[in-house]
Amino acid sequence: MAGATDRDVMRRGLCSAGDSFAAANAARCSLLLIRRSCLGSSVFVDSIPRHKPKTIGCVSNEVFEAARTILAVREFEERPVPDDVLGRILEAGRLTASARNGQPWHFVVVRERDGLRKLGSLVRTGPYTANAAAAIIVAYEKSTGQYGLSDASRAIQTMLLVAWGEGVGSNWTGFGGLENVREEFAIPEAYDVLAVVPLGYPRRKISGKKKRKPLSEVVSAERFGQPVG
Repeated sequence: MAGATDRDVMRRGLCSAGDSFAAANAARCSLLLIRRSCLGSSVFVDSIPRHKPKTIGCVSNEVFEAARTILAVREFEERPVPDDVLGRILEAGRLTASARNGQPWHFVVVRERDGLRKLGSLVRTGPYTANAAAAIIVAYEKSTGQYGLSDASRAIQTMLLVAWGEGVGSNWTGFGGLENVREEFAIPEAYDVLAVVPLGYPRRKISGKKKRKPLSEVVSAERFGQPVG
């Protein structure tokens, strides 16, 4: 498998502590049964790592490097994402903080090709989901309102970053009110589908530069408009 090469490409600029970080991840083992009740079947993901307690001082800043380098990926190789990698991505979503620890989300994992093609046809901004190795439908409880929307959004970003760190490309497609997706995948009416996140190994070498405003334009010191530093 060429996973190591993908990680090398997508983790350019990461510190050399990455190997030890990955080893620590591998040591954290548990099992998670992800129910695909919305699809009428279940997916069993083996050996999803569970965090061991550690102080923040022991963690190299790979998180910042992932945030700094992550890019949207819309073209994918024709090979699956391993269960353990997919499991870590989902576990990251599950572990995301939420208002009052409400955890209002539900994640539906889609890996069957027919389901992926259907998602590609239902979500206007994500036709390329049809060619992904997997996709995660992210729904949240309607009763939680704006807090649920915020919580589910945080979970999505966490999963995107963890996927990137694993060498897996992804992107956010759709934005709320995806009733066609909800109905197609038998998600209860109590949920609103916020987004669909396709996942897969990038088809081509990842390169590019982020076009972002300089820090001085988006950050003020003490009061709005007052320069930093």
